[in-house]
Amino acid sequence: NIPELLTSVRHVLISLGSNDVRINLYDINANGSDFNVNIYSTWDQFFNKRLGDIKVMSRNINLDRLMQVSDAVAKNLPSPAERVASTQLADVPVEILRGSINLRRITTGNILVRNTTGRISLFNNILYVNNLRTIPMEGIVIGDASVNLVSTLVNAKLRGREFDVAK
Repeated sequence: NIPELLTSVRHVLISLGSNDVRINLYDINANGSDFNVNIYSTWDQFFNKRLGDIKVMSRNINLDRLMQVSDAVAKNLPSPAERVASTQLADVPVEILRGSINLRRITTGNILVRNTTGRISLFNNILYVNNLRTIPMEGIVIGDASVNLVSTLVNAKLRGREFDVAK
């Protein structure tokens, strides 16, 4: 339980094999949003700060409440002035070679987004979501997106159709 970050993890399973590492985080509750995360890596990848495969699943995400977790994390990090005084903006210390997301339900305000899936990877601070498919407002969105986790620059090539904005 990490009350400062409005987050708890009910079950953690770490399996250390002769060739690989598996980390399973079950029943993560981030201020009402639920997650399960499965991580697999060979020892060579792990020691080189690379995650071979990661799967992120959720039944329900309340984006408005999840942003409160993000704010809590920011409050517990050094201030921007302290970070600039000590070093440049820090790089994300790991790479994700491949992974997937499967997010059943995301809400923000009165907007419901269902069945969000995609392939993820992380290189040089950039989180990539490829083959993104999601159903917002009863329409369909497909495409690719990326976000630089240090600069927050977002790039996206998305196509959407058949939205019901009256809902």
